Amino acid sequence: MSTSITGLGFISNSNGPNQFPTGSFFTNMAHLFWDLPKDDRMEIYPWLIWYIWKARNYKVMGNVDWHPNKIITKAIAEALAWAKAQERQEVECPVLDARVENIFSVDCCQVDGAWKETNCTAGLGWYNVNTVTHSKLKGACNLRRGISPLQTELEALIWAMQCMLRHNKLITVFERRTVPMW
Repeated sequence: MSTSITGLGFISNSNGPNQFPTGSFFTNMAHLFWDLPKDDRMEIYPWLIWYIWKARNYKVMGNVDWHPNKIITKAIAEALAWAKAQERQEVECPVLDARVENIFSVDCCQVDGAWKETNCTAGLGWYNVNTVTHSKLKGACNLRRGISPLQTELEALIWAMQCMLRHNKLITVFERRTVPMW
């Protein structure tokens, strides 16, 4: 393994050609962690240690040997992929208008779900109005209380959507109360 590590080029043998690696594990690790240059070549270093560790595990667990060049190649590829993934890409997001235009949707459905911790049931309700014809539809039901108010609100929304589909209201704006649910 000393040939593969010292063959990397950026790990110097500052103590002479036979001084690294030494017989001491801790001396070798101290050299690898603190005595190396601080430049771009070191970006592969964490990945190199990772793949040396993986190669060691393959050897111990499955008696599989990795060629040192394969370890270095994988470490370099992983370091490059990591560096590319860390680059910020500026994406211009279009400014969205928060208002809902009633050009496409003429139906507005207000939904609510409520429950008390002391009751075993929850109440669901919806109110639909057509903004052009001013026709109105209403719906209410109760069901066994869920584990949280959020679950009840979601069940109310799903139930209201199913009801709108049954009434052939395919384009509908759904609204809910603005009081926080938690």
